Amino acid sequence: MYSETNQPGKLVNLDLSQLEELSGGDQEFMIEIFEMVNERALPVIDELREACNQGDYPEAKGIAHKFKSTVNILGDLGLNDLVNRVERAAETKDEGTVVQLIDQLAAVNNELHSTINDQITMLRAA
Repeated sequence: MYSETNQPGKLVNLDLSQLEELSGGDQEFMIEIFEMVNERALPVIDELREACNQGDYPEAKGIAHKFKSTVNILGDLGLNDLVNRVERAAETKDEGTVVQLIDQLAAVNNELHSTINDQITMLRAA
């Protein structure tokens, strides 16, 4: 029912088997989850940057942790690892690494938004 997105050169590689199992194949439920992830994913980069600009690394760590929980359902191990690395760098207050990782996450986030929109379109067409 869902589309695997594991393609060479892609920043986002979803494995939606966990979501499909959780939803029992209910396409409307899957669409709701995708929309929730997209809604949360859009502001997370700005929130992370703002927290780091203010030197509030505990806040940045919390934002990354919450986002990790949000994207975990998508089964993208690379995305989960990246968010984990942002969280750890914020925890250690490694400013240079946090900024670099947030920039990487911003690129992934843009592709994630597009990929999720493609999944929603596909589910609505089914």
